[in-house]
Amino acid sequence: MASYAFDKHGVFTITLANGQVWQQVAGDTTVAHWEKKPDNYVVQISHGFLGSYNLHVKNEPGFFKVLRVS
Repeated sequence: MASYAFDKHGVFTITLANGQVWQQVAGDTTVAHWEKKPDNYVVQISHGFLGSYNLHVKNEPGFFKVLRVS
C-alpha cells in the first residue's frame, strides 16, 4: 500500500504501489484500524460475488468490500 486516507465516516481510500486507487464501499460495515505507515500493509484484491471486489490485508482477519476509483 502506497497511501491511505479516511473520510469523516471512516471510509478509506487507498493507493497501491502500482498507482491503482481503491475505495471502501460505503455500505461495508467492516472498520479499518490502520495506524502504521502505508508500506507496512500488504494488500490483496480479489473478485468477490456478483462482480464485487474484496480487499484483504495480510496478517489481519476478514476483508473489506472495495471498488476501483482509478
